[in-house]
Amino acid sequence: MDKGLETDLLLQLMMINSMKINSLLKRGIGFAVVGLVSTLVNYGCFVVMYGLLQFHYILSSTIGYIIGLLLGYGLNKNWTFSKKTVVGKSYIFPYSVAQIAALFFCQALLFCLVEFLQMDPLLANIVALAFAALLSFLLIDIYVFKSINKIDKSNIR
Repeated sequence: MDKGLETDLLLQLMMINSMKINSLLKRGIGFAVVGLVSTLVNYGCFVVMYGLLQFHYILSSTIGYIIGLLLGYGLNKNWTFSKKTVVGKSYIFPYSVAQIAALFFCQALLFCLVEFLQMDPLLANIVALAFAALLSFLLIDIYVFKSINKIDKSNIR
């Protein structure tokens, strides 16, 4: 193979990989911003229900998580992953499945931190939410908003 052609191919591959990394980084930052907003809403609900209304910490965390899930869905679909969505297609079912998986992980970790490590539920919920956010991003990016290269591109935004 010609050295010039090899160099051109290598440069093209490097540029493609750079664009993929840049795209992933942009989605990661967008997801973090949306996650911060929905987590603040989630945690605010948790504090009100657990701290003020004296609900059980697991119930308070679950309700807060669901409220954050609904807010996050709208923001992620229309902003973070908008370049990976098909116009008119609903992603709520796979999004909910991914978030519910992250919720179960979050609740299990929260329970372990409170019951076994005797951590204060207000602090333990923050730790559990941080780990659930990472799992949530991976599930949503890979499972929910799949690469548009693998789906019909006719109705993409």
